[in-house]
Amino acid sequence: MLKAFTLLLSLITSVSHADLVVMTDRPQARYQNAAQIFLNQTGEKIVFIEAQYPQLLAQLEAGAVADLILLKDLVLVADIQNKNLLKAFPNFTVFNNRIPSSMRDTQNQWAALTYRARTLVYNPSTANPNDIKNYSDLADSQWTGRLCLRTSKSDYNVALTGNLLLKYGENKTTEILTGWMNNLAMDLFPNDTSLLENIANGNCDVGIANHYYLAQILAQKPTFPVKIHFLSQAEDGVHTNGSAAALLKVSTNDQLAQRFVNILHSPVIQEEISAAHFEFPAVVDVLPTTLIKNWGSFYLSPLNWSAIGSQAPLAKEVMKEVGYL
Repeated sequence: MLKAFTLLLSLITSVSHADLVVMTDRPQARYQNAAQIFLNQTGEKIVFIEAQYPQLLAQLEAGAVADLILLKDLVLVADIQNKNLLKAFPNFTVFNNRIPSSMRDTQNQWAALTYRARTLVYNPSTANPNDIKNYSDLADSQWTGRLCLRTSKSDYNVALTGNLLLKYGENKTTEILTGWMNNLAMDLFPNDTSLLENIANGNCDVGIANHYYLAQILAQKPTFPVKIHFLSQAEDGVHTNGSAAALLKVSTNDQLAQRFVNILHSPVIQEEISAAHFEFPAVVDVLPTTLIKNWGSFYLSPLNWSAIGSQAPLAKEVMKEVGYL
């Protein structure tokens, strides 16, 4: 680990100041076409530094200089923002009419690239989605022994719990999570894929997953017997999370960084990066091109991702308290 960290830090410190340095915890291959457009427009290269978030954070805290960071999850964006490692984009207003208000920062330091819904997945042979309108409904006793969930070690579930805390407060959120734990059909799963497979195999009837995990399976197995249902449509919208671009405080290329994010928000690149992971484009007038387009439109929670991310420490405490581990 130390050797890998030293190698990455050496790479960052060796690049030209004229280069735009972009850190990412997602596969950099997804952004290569955008980087080529950037090169064609500006004559400047982009150097990608790809690693998991803890490594990227360690590099920044050790004094590495980079311009942008592209992160996969709102909890991570909130964390790096809370560490005072970001600054405002020079022309953030260009995002205001293109990105939903819930998916852009109130301090102008980050903007979403793609988003996902974390919502109900179910076996249509054994569960009626009309019986589950909101996340809280899964705490009802009728789902005892029928619910499957992913471990709390996932930032995805921390973010979802943060959403519940903002909507309901700590006491009701604790009640909901306690109900979920009481209704488990099996031990918590390490990932959404195994959860979906167990719903398909009849080991549980309902669960909560990121939509793209189901999409990935359906792309390979169109008859896979699990369906999706977007929750809270009559209340306050389904919980969303997603990837975002943030401007690092140490950047010396603010204008170039802004220009690259503008390219990432262009229709052709939005379609491309969303299709790579079956996610939804963050730009409001761009539609997905993959099979998820067949799921139709749905109401998104208006809760800002920064506000949700700020609940992460409390979310972890509540999850631990109820035994959601």
